[in-house]
Amino acid sequence: MHPLQDELAEILAEAERRSIPLVVLGAFAVRAYLHEPDQRYTHDLDLLANADSLVSLREMLEFRGYTVYSSGPWWRAERKSGNERILIDVALGSVVDMMSFESYPLATNEAQLRAEPGGPLIPVPPIEDLLAMKILAHRDKDILDVVALLRDVGDIIQSEVFAMRVEMRDLEIPTRRGYLEIVAAIESGELARLWELRTGAPPPKDLLPTVRTALHRLFR
Repeated sequence: MHPLQDELAEILAEAERRSIPLVVLGAFAVRAYLHEPDQRYTHDLDLLANADSLVSLREMLEFRGYTVYSSGPWWRAERKSGNERILIDVALGSVVDMMSFESYPLATNEAQLRAEPGGPLIPVPPIEDLLAMKILAHRDKDILDVVALLRDVGDIIQSEVFAMRVEMRDLEIPTRRGYLEIVAAIESGELARLWELRTGAPPPKDLLPTVRTALHRLFR
């Protein structure tokens, strides 16, 4: 069990009591779709809230001992817990990639409830949105998340829904750019190296070819 799971569960429960809709982003959203979630570790929490919920969310987090402040297009909450520091990054209405500054709007009412094995149900983005955001960002950790998601739940991803949700946000070009970068990382062997660094073992022989085929299908 991830050490931040209890904190996340308490925040979600308190938010529900206060009628503050939240969506879990980042590593915990990915973990909710994976068969072996412990391969995806993180040191912070990422949440999406509606812009009109910010005041209520800020009050809730401050009541829990967090200091809340603006951090560019995201908001950040920090709290000391013993020798550890808990960080929460909060997106309001849209998830902004800090490398490209591309914005991916998300609606809290479209969240789906999922749970990693042995964990509680949490509200996460639909798999097509989560995958699109990861491809859009395509940093090393995002590329590895794309591989893991396509490996574990590629069979539930609907290519038509994926294309529609990218198109309605007018993000076809930057998302395709991410797709080409990921394919290049597969073909150069860089992705195999990153996979081994994360998991401690080389990728199974058929994994990366299968992922490449799945990506081609999404961007055909």
